[in-house]
Amino acid sequence: ADYALMDESKRVAEVRKELENIVAEVDRTDRLVDDLLTLARADAQQLHLVLRDVAVLPLVSAATEALRPLYIAKGVQLTAATEPACAVHADGERVEQVLRNLLENALRHTPSGGRVEVGVRCTERLVEIEVRDTGSGIAPEHLPRVFERFYRADHARSRADGGVGLGLAIAQALVNAQRGSIRVHSRLGQGTSVIISLPAAPAHSAAV
Repeated sequence: ADYALMDESKRVAEVRKELENIVAEVDRTDRLVDDLLTLARADAQQLHLVLRDVAVLPLVSAATEALRPLYIAKGVQLTAATEPACAVHADGERVEQVLRNLLENALRHTPSGGRVEVGVRCTERLVEIEVRDTGSGIAPEHLPRVFERFYRADHARSRADGGVGLGLAIAQALVNAQRGSIRVHSRLGQGTSVIISLPAAPAHSAAV
């Protein structure tokens, strides 16, 4: 009855809102299915990886630019390293996927007015990529469990922002599959730093 009494513009707006909710839910479901398939393949050691020498900075740039509109919309500053110019021996697409996951997670837990930075460090054997945020941080009792699948330190907030607790699990699975490692440092109320380490490309390699 209430719907019938609405004028046409309100009915159109109501239908549009419902359709947007349906599309958003389908997108979340698709993402969840993709994430679960990735984890299942990682468990079975069946991930398709194309390992080669690849420059790091273009991967960082691609990931940050893909997420930048979301950062702008939320009012969170995003900065990315422009040096040093080093390379990893890894699957470039998978590394970019990891970075996107980390950037999405950082944005989820960083309030408006905060900032997220992506830094790069190189050694002869390893390349470290660090995603640092000024967000809510993680309590010490939760840190040992952040890589567990579906684990969410703040259940209410994660449900509200669409998180299901798979972002760090996916990142760990993809990094480990490329003979790398991932670690988290955090202080409650002061932000979080996630660092991935990957094998460096040989110094003589020409990364693209």
